Amino acid sequence: MAGLERSISLAYSVASQRLFSVFFTKFRLMDHLRALKDYLMLGKGDFVEILMETLGPSLSKPANTLYRHDLTATLETALKGSTSAKDHPDTLRRLDARMLEFTQGELGWDVFTLEYKVEAPLDTVLDPKAMESYSKMFKHLWQIKRVEYSLSQIWRRLMTGARTFLRVKALGFDFHQTRISLGEMIFFIRQLQYYCHLEVIGCSWQVLEDFAEKKEGDLDSLIEAHRTYLQRLVTKALLIGGRRSKRSASGEVSRPVDRVGPGV
Repeated sequence: MAGLERSISLAYSVASQRLFSVFFTKFRLMDHLRALKDYLMLGKGDFVEILMETLGPSLSKPANTLYRHDLTATLETALKGSTSAKDHPDTLRRLDARMLEFTQGELGWDVFTLEYKVEAPLDTVLDPKAMESYSKMFKHLWQIKRVEYSLSQIWRRLMTGARTFLRVKALGFDFHQTRISLGEMIFFIRQLQYYCHLEVIGCSWQVLEDFAEKKEGDLDSLIEAHRTYLQRLVTKALLIGGRRSKRSASGEVSRPVDRVGPGV
């Protein structure tokens, strides 16, 4: 009986190692993971900028006035107009733009999303729970990008009317203070983007990429490495569990401190 168990265990190990290799060669798993990082996590800058500039005016309208075919056409334009056009055709065909369910009064910004379609056997690793985590990341990063887009629009309008404001001496000080405050907001939102893309996504991706390059392990270890990668992304980027309370010897609870940066 013990010999049979060892044989089954060995056969399972060999099959899992073979599957591990097949996922990276035949099914191009790393290409799909990289596409998810580039598109759903907004890592491909030129694509994101074109998409944001093209979609911005439309997304400011009520959600019930938007049509999916218009969103899809805009997505295709952004893909063709950026370095994304060089990506593998199979990668690009999996990208789609759509609207989530919405309620009365919501804007296009609130319901727009990108999705990446996967099927068997990729859904063994990119299962529904994993794709939900990618959707959370997209929503979070897209909202940050929306704020940056809005602030940049305001900055351009402010600079366009600078001469008018400066001619009126009574408004000079207020204009100066507004410009300072706006500049600080833009700086903050860009630092937040820096944190998400470099400190969180970049570092987490390097760990996953190192695991894949070693080509050591089986299917179970691959699934676990990917889950760990996503858990790290979501908890750090969304600052989940970032508050810590410490109880002193006297029984008092110290004030929780939020930490944002590499040490989170």
